[in-house]
Amino acid sequence: MIKNLLRRVAGSEFLRTAEERERRETSGYTEAGAESTAGTKHPYEDAFFCLNDVESYAVFDGMSTSPRGDRAAKIGRDAVKEVLAKHPVTISVEETERLVITAIAEANARIYRDAIVNGWVQKDAPNLSKNLTTVVVLRVCRPPHEAPCVVIGHIGDSRAYLQHEDGSLEPQTVDDSLLQSVLRSEGRIRTDDDAMEVQRMFSNVTDPSTLSEEDRNLYKQRNVTTEMAGQSLDTTPVIKTVSLEGMQGFLLVTDGVSDNFTEDTIAQKSQQRTNESPASVARRLAQDAHACGISGKPGAKNDDATAVFGRFLKRGNAPEQRRDEPNRRSSVDTGDRAVVVDVEPDRAQQWSRKIEATATYSALYRVIREIGVQDIDGKTFNPEEVIAAIELVNLQPNRIKLVTRAYGIRNHVQHFTEIQAQLRAAKAAAPKTSPRERR
Repeated sequence: MIKNLLRRVAGSEFLRTAEERERRETSGYTEAGAESTAGTKHPYEDAFFCLNDVESYAVFDGMSTSPRGDRAAKIGRDAVKEVLAKHPVTISVEETERLVITAIAEANARIYRDAIVNGWVQKDAPNLSKNLTTVVVLRVCRPPHEAPCVVIGHIGDSRAYLQHEDGSLEPQTVDDSLLQSVLRSEGRIRTDDDAMEVQRMFSNVTDPSTLSEEDRNLYKQRNVTTEMAGQSLDTTPVIKTVSLEGMQGFLLVTDGVSDNFTEDTIAQKSQQRTNESPASVARRLAQDAHACGISGKPGAKNDDATAVFGRFLKRGNAPEQRRDEPNRRSSVDTGDRAVVVDVEPDRAQQWSRKIEATATYSALYRVIREIGVQDIDGKTFNPEEVIAAIELVNLQPNRIKLVTRAYGIRNHVQHFTEIQAQLRAAKAAAPKTSPRERR
C-alpha cells in the first residue's frame, strides 16, 4: 500500500525513461497532481491515482452504505491502474477507447467477484453486489499521425472536467443519478445536452429553500446514484472522446468536492496562479471542500474530498522548477541552507513503526501531522510530500537526491536517513545474545 501511494505522488513525474523524454519533446505531455482529504462522518473511502508517464488519471469513491466501500474503491483503483500502465499513449484513438473500457470492466469484475465471495449481495437480488464504488478515468491519447485527444470513462457521480485555454471549466460527465433517471423517464431530458444542463442547474444551487417544492424533491435525488462499479457484471461505463485542441487542463473530483461547491466555484478554485503547480491546485480544491464539509453550514456535505488536477503541456513548454507557494522553499534554497529536525533515534524508530502500520491515506496523514516536519519559515510541508520523500529513501536510496530536490525537503530526509543508518549500525554492532541470556 505504501509503495503504491508513493508512486502516485512522486515516482513517475520525475523519473522517466529515454523513450518517454523523447515523446515529451516531440509531442506533448501532462503534468498532474492530486489531493485527498478524509471526512469525519465515516471511514475514508476515496481512492485515486496519477500515472503521468502514461498520462492516465482516475478517482474512485466507495459507497458509504456499502459493507466495505473503501475496499471496493481500492480494488477498482488497482485494477484500472494495472491495465492502463501497460500501454503507451501513442496507441490509436480506437485502441485507447477499448483500453479504458477494458480497464473499467476489469475493475467492475474484480469488485463484483470480491463482493460475491464475501457474501455482500442484495437480499432481494442475490446476483447484485452491494459493495460499490464510483469511477471516472481520463486517459490522454497521442497517436503519431493524429491530433491528441482525451478519452474519459465513468460510472457513478464522480466527475471529469476539461479546462479551456481561457480558464473556463467544462463538465464532461453526467452523473448516474436518480435525478437524471426520473427526468429522462418523464421526457424532460431527451439529449445529452439536456442532461448536462440539468446537472449544471442543480449543481449551481446555493440555497435549496428558494426552489419550488417539485425542484426541491428533484434536488434531493441528485445524490442518489443509480449505477456503480461492482454492481453486476453487466455494469458498463459511459465513454467520451474529446479533442485537446483549445484545452489546457483537466480536473477529476469525487462528490465531496462537487457537492460542496457550485460549478462556478470549482472553476474559480481551479485557476492556476503564477508559478503554481497542479498539485497545489488539487490541494486547494480538496482542502477547501473538506473545510466546507465539516463547517456545519446548511447544505454542506461532510465527505471525503478528492481532486486530481492536470495541465496539458506542448513540446518546448516544460515548466521551470517552481515553488508551489511564495513562502515555501525551493530546492535551491534547501541546498544552500542546512535545515535539520531535532529527532532522537527512538523517536525516528517510532515514526518508522507508525508509517509501516498505516493502512489508509487518512491514517498516513495523521502520522505525518504528528511528526510535524517544518521548514525554516515554520510552515508544515504537505504530508504527501514528506511521506513520499521519506519512504522513497527506504525503497530506492539511489534516487533520494532527484526526488527530494523536486519537493524541496532534501535536508529533512537526509537527516532522517542518517538517524536510520545510525540505528542499523548500532543494531549490527550490538553483541549477540542467546535466548537464555535474554531471559
